[in-house]
Amino acid sequence: MSQHDKQSLQVGLIGLGAMGMGTATALLKQGFNVTGCDISAGARDAFAAAGGQSVATPAELAHCHIVLVVVVNGVQVEQVLFGEQGW
Repeated sequence: MSQHDKQSLQVGLIGLGAMGMGTATALLKQGFNVTGCDISAGARDAFAAAGGQSVATPAELAHCHIVLVVVVNGVQVEQVLFGEQGW
């Protein structure tokens, strides 16, 4: 994939915990345009400091071509997908 393709592809990542933050920053380092989402303002701020964009709700990732969900369990997945602040 060319650098131009990577930059034009909008990638969203929900869950900026240990695994999600690592995944999101690795994608940034590879040249992807990544927007991270987490309920924690601190996690969002840390991702923004690493060079990514951040949003507070999953619905704000609707513009993304690809969305990865990296959360702890099924309950969190249900909240991300079907909760009031979800899709």
